[in-house]
Amino acid sequence: MVRLNGRALLALSLVIGLLSAGCGLIEPGDSELHPNVAPETVLTVTPPDTVNHIVAFYWYGQDEDGLIMHYETSVDGGAWVQTTATDTTIVFTVLDGDMHNFKVRAYDDDGAVDDSPAEVNFTVTSIAPNTIFTDDGVPKESGIVLNNPDVGPGLTLILDAQDVDDKNFEWRYQLNGTDEAGWSDWQDSVFAFADPEIIEGGLGILPEGTHTFYGQVRDAAGVIDPTPVEFTFTVDPMFEPELNITTAEFNLFPMYADYSAFTLPNLENDIHFEAAIDVSEYWGSFGGFSYLWAEADQVAEMAYSEWGFDTEFDFNDQAPGQYWFILKARDTAGTEVADSIYVDIVNPATELDPNAVLVIHETRNGTGRPGSPTSEQVVAYYDSMLAGRTYDTVVYRDLFDQQTYVSPGVAGRYGTIIWVDDDATEHFIFSQGHEDNLDFLAAYSALRSTYSLDAPVHLVLSTWDIYAQDRYDEDLMESIFGVAPALTNAGDRTYIKGVGVGPLAGEEIQVNADKLPSSFNGMLNKIWTFEALGEATVLTTWQGEDTADLDGQPNAYYYAQEDIETVILGYPLYFMDNSAVMLDAAMELFGF
Repeated sequence: MVRLNGRALLALSLVIGLLSAGCGLIEPGDSELHPNVAPETVLTVTPPDTVNHIVAFYWYGQDEDGLIMHYETSVDGGAWVQTTATDTTIVFTVLDGDMHNFKVRAYDDDGAVDDSPAEVNFTVTSIAPNTIFTDDGVPKESGIVLNNPDVGPGLTLILDAQDVDDKNFEWRYQLNGTDEAGWSDWQDSVFAFADPEIIEGGLGILPEGTHTFYGQVRDAAGVIDPTPVEFTFTVDPMFEPELNITTAEFNLFPMYADYSAFTLPNLENDIHFEAAIDVSEYWGSFGGFSYLWAEADQVAEMAYSEWGFDTEFDFNDQAPGQYWFILKARDTAGTEVADSIYVDIVNPATELDPNAVLVIHETRNGTGRPGSPTSEQVVAYYDSMLAGRTYDTVVYRDLFDQQTYVSPGVAGRYGTIIWVDDDATEHFIFSQGHEDNLDFLAAYSALRSTYSLDAPVHLVLSTWDIYAQDRYDEDLMESIFGVAPALTNAGDRTYIKGVGVGPLAGEEIQVNADKLPSSFNGMLNKIWTFEALGEATVLTTWQGEDTADLDGQPNAYYYAQEDIETVILGYPLYFMDNSAVMLDAAMELFGF
């Protein structure tokens, strides 16, 4: 048992007495217990008698015998709201009345409250805001709002406000009137007249005809602009988006214009498209893309993707074959357009036919120089020369709707290509500015080694004006044909003929004056010879009247390499007589 002496008992009784007295104090030298003193509240910053409707208040509390624990505030006689903060900002609505009152009171750590809260009375006011359109929120040209422009049924208008005493606003609109009952609910500043199934919150598409849009702003004090902004326009439902597939890549490189490509051994076939939609003509808004990617024979079985806003589309690890990429685009009114691309991924290892022949004609169909031949005449001519052989024909200019060059999809499945240029006006094979032809020929000449083919591919070139140094790719010509152009005459020559050498010994190929226009006087104005740079075999040489500088010069070569065998001619076959012997010789050299 612990025993307390008298002095300890006296101390304990004093402690108990203090605890029971709360915040009461015994002053030094005074044995009387004083009751708790209530706190006081002071407003340090108060508004003037008249103030903007956004009002800030600052205060503090003091307690001479304890601590301030929290405060309570009241606005316009409303309920007290507890807070530990010492400031607040209140937005007053002018429509609720001009006169307002703010009170604040402090509580101390004994729960005592200031029974005379700090308060202030004041009057609020607000300057009316001004409704405007944003810079890009209304159809404009050169910064000026258009007067009654033609627009589509999906139109987006964006409002803004000018206000010297506020930054918080909401807006409303109506069409074709300003009656109070016709105004919409207050909302944010974007008014999208669009299909609500396409754009969340869309207001519906606009009907055909002329309309006037009225927009109005209200500030946080509830003050409404008394002068709504307006914009008149005419809705034409016939507008539709313009869809463009802007990028088509195969394994990170641009595809040919017909969207064909040679598959690459030991690499995935990755295809990448990018697209854009233009609705600027009618001030529309983009509503999304939906696409279908399918093998060509499975399109009917495939479904389109969900609508989305991605502008890039990737299809990875695709097997060689034919595919359709069909892209639909729409605006926010729901008007749809579509574009489609036929993708042809060629695998020479399985698809190239070594016995297949393709003849490519370059001709302006009788509108070039000279004024003949027509495409029909050229086709008939090579039909007669290749009689008995199986071959296909491409008239180069027929490709112009899609492309201006030959591609893997056009020629990549043929073991032999005969490319003939029977017009002196324009030239495409090896031509500078037609690098895609060069890319194709470079790839074609390497098909055997690239795809482990059993036999080389073959190429015959017959043209009359491509060999000028400013027109052909020297490196590629040398690598494929093993020759370089050596000489052309400065003027017209008559009675030029190619005299066979080696495999063509005893054969003659002479200018056929009957095929030339009368203005040519039976003469060709471009005569070419070649200089062999590799182990090329001469097939014919020039001989004829007034040709001392050309006599004996080689004008046709055969060049055999492991990957490709070629024949190059320094004259246009169509204008030569007995030229069938040259094609026969070329085909025999190629093993046909």
